[in-house]
Amino acid sequence: MGFVSYAQNLEDVILWRALQHIPNGFYVDIGAQDPIEDSVSLGFYEQGWRGMHVEPSSHWSQKLREHRPEETIIQVAIGDRPGLISFYEIPETGLSTGLYALASEYSEQGFRVNEVVVPCVTLDDLFQTQMTREVHWLKIDVEGMEREVLQGWRESSVRPWIVVVESTKPLTQTPTHTEWESLLIDKGYTFAYFDGLNRFYISNQHLDLRRHFLYGPSIWDDFVFDVNSTYKALTNIKSTVRSLEGRVADLRELVEKTTNENAYLSSQLDELRNVQSEAVKLEVKVHEMDLSFEQERRQNELLTTQVRELEALNHQLRSEIDAIYSTRSWRWTLPLRKINVFISGRVQMRRISFKNLKIFLRRFGQSGAVVIKKYFARHERFKGFVKRIINIWPIRRLVYDIWFRLADDSNRIEIADNNMSETARLIYLRLAKWTNSQK
Repeated sequence: MGFVSYAQNLEDVILWRALQHIPNGFYVDIGAQDPIEDSVSLGFYEQGWRGMHVEPSSHWSQKLREHRPEETIIQVAIGDRPGLISFYEIPETGLSTGLYALASEYSEQGFRVNEVVVPCVTLDDLFQTQMTREVHWLKIDVEGMEREVLQGWRESSVRPWIVVVESTKPLTQTPTHTEWESLLIDKGYTFAYFDGLNRFYISNQHLDLRRHFLYGPSIWDDFVFDVNSTYKALTNIKSTVRSLEGRVADLRELVEKTTNENAYLSSQLDELRNVQSEAVKLEVKVHEMDLSFEQERRQNELLTTQVRELEALNHQLRSEIDAIYSTRSWRWTLPLRKINVFISGRVQMRRISFKNLKIFLRRFGQSGAVVIKKYFARHERFKGFVKRIINIWPIRRLVYDIWFRLADDSNRIEIADNNMSETARLIYLRLAKWTNSQK
């Protein structure tokens, strides 16, 4: 398993480079704070190491107990003398301190400061009562109290192989090591490396480890960052990654939206194609109807022409008929046409009720005969012409029938012999009529 770095400035990478050859080593972390975030010890813990954590804050001590149940958690402050001290907690930060002046500065900067009283022990007390094994590294991060902590290391013979001390004023790059470095030098330590925040010292008993502090963390250390690491460069990268992830999320949303829009447009395109297909069919039908209308129009024009020709012909015929009606011959032949109409309609006349015909003949026949007789008396030249017409057999018989039907039913003469000739029949009827008139 590769080494995972959790420390805020890669302190754990430098320490692991120097001490990775030691299996199941031991460490002391003074000012341990969070068991995960910015932790220098967690990478070692995951490699099987165990150690002691000193933390005066009740909040962080409780979290350490929850995440490191098999390790030693001591909830005290470390100072130059044992007893009770005022401790100033700055919640949700790593700035809690035992120095009143520093706490006042934080308060003036707007930080919320809670003052609590905690027990305090020295490094001698800690090493004497707790240490039963070799200490491979000691970290001191006490927010300005480094000198007080080192001053409490007087008589103990415990010598951690490597000591790491935060050496700048909190929230600045102002170095503070000149205030306490001599105390370490006097204990048999040699300065080995400064990472911009911490100074690394090696026990004179293990100066062979100094070769591991010639350069800072690099690709040759074969480590990876924890996903929650607060390392500054990594934080910037994480910020960039988060920005890119947000951008990717936006792009995915845009892609999804575009996909949905494309699907909608595709469905609309399919509908449009169907509409176009129907439009083509309708266009074909309209063309067919146009052709049909054109044929009907031509037929109507032809019929109109024919009607006009017939109207012209009718007008011509009417003119010709009117011309015929206006001739003298047409007027003179009127009696003949009347007789012809009468003969043609004789069959229809026979269908007329005899009673109705008798009434008509009574009203018109006798007066008509008188008028005709007077006419012939004035126009002698028509007598011969009329005689010749009447002597035509069909006309003669018709005249006889009409003449003798003019009489009343009481004067009707019945002829028993139907085989008589027309002349004999006429003579017989005249004699019979004369005889009746003499009675």
